[in-house]
Amino acid sequence: MNPVLDLFPLATTVLFPHQEIPLNIFEPRYLNLIEQCTQQNKGFGISLIKEGAEVGPPPIPHKVGTAVEIISYDRIEKNRFFVVVRGTRRFQIVRLLQEQPHIRVEISWLDPEEDNLFPGDYELLRHTLKRLLEKIPTGRDLQEKLRLADQEELFALTGIFLSGNPFAKQKILEQPREDFIPTLQGLFESLLE
Repeated sequence: MNPVLDLFPLATTVLFPHQEIPLNIFEPRYLNLIEQCTQQNKGFGISLIKEGAEVGPPPIPHKVGTAVEIISYDRIEKNRFFVVVRGTRRFQIVRLLQEQPHIRVEISWLDPEEDNLFPGDYELLRHTLKRLLEKIPTGRDLQEKLRLADQEELFALTGIFLSGNPFAKQKILEQPREDFIPTLQGLFESLLE
């Protein structure tokens, strides 16, 4: 049997492996999900919503998402958590198992657990991101971080650059493993033109 993953669908966020994002949790079904995950020391999955909304009836998620681990967890109020998660590896939804109280899916892993860095030319990607940062007024703040980044951190930084375009980011997330870095490289080069 394939692994089972609890799912947290988001309307405007796609997460890459190694990327960290904060989540503001307030809906009862997701408060319960986060409590269960922290008590059982397990992660969950994040997937971009294909149809529907974050609040209300269960939405239809895209088939490819990213599993996450909880990095930090703070209860802000009785019915509100602030959670920081880090992407670990990509998954593909095989089938829906439940919709209530939250979505639970059977998945297959798209990336191996032991080596979840994507093949590609990371130095070329670093150089392209450096050139892109030079064109952005606020980019100077990230230049030192980019210079010191190892491959995982570099890969996480690419997710930050694409935060404003979840549908382009989703298309990249769905790429075959060997095409992931070249696709990112091509996209960033096109932004330089």
